[in-house]
Amino acid sequence: GAEAAAELVNRGGLKIYTTLDLALDDQIRAIANRQIATLQNKKVNNASVVVIKPETGELLSMLGSLDYYNDGIDGKFNVATALRQPGSSFKPITYIELLRQGGSAATLFWDTRTTFPSGSDIPYIPENYDRKYHGPSRMRESLARSYNIPAVEAMQRAGIGNVLRMAHKLGITDLDRGLEFYGLALSLGGGEVKLLDMAYVYSTFANGGSMVGV
Repeated sequence: GAEAAAELVNRGGLKIYTTLDLALDDQIRAIANRQIATLQNKKVNNASVVVIKPETGELLSMLGSLDYYNDGIDGKFNVATALRQPGSSFKPITYIELLRQGGSAATLFWDTRTTFPSGSDIPYIPENYDRKYHGPSRMRESLARSYNIPAVEAMQRAGIGNVLRMAHKLGITDLDRGLEFYGLALSLGGGEVKLLDMAYVYSTFANGGSMVGV
């Protein structure tokens, strides 16, 4: 029981190992606080950070909030394990699935005003962040410049179900509400996932496609 475990610790018979890097964790907290300080005029008051070592899957740092003891930002709530929309960070998952199906970094998309079916009477007409269209754009350019319209077209070509399956293979544990729930906006981060899972996805990319430590 708990008393036996406490006695074992007191006698030095139990060693506890952690992958967390305290110095790195302190540095991450300081960086996050400095970044949020620059965003006060945009009413941003909290942040979450996850750092993973890709080769081993070890969790080196996880900042759930800027200040655990600050109730003004709901500091005890761990944002790293909460469901949030990932935005454009989801786009590589869509492109990875299209690559798996035979696409390449040179696959051509047209970044022009495009109407996509939405399953309802209201069509889906995505826009880019800069509200501009950029014409022909290959996959490598579309991803590097984070164009929205090519990412939606890539989702349409790859198939929503296939992209969801790829997301799960890469480490996403949510996005489980069924095919009828998700639309093409999923490619732009329209589905809610955990930051911790997204960090594992990117560590899988960095690890050459191998997922470890999950």
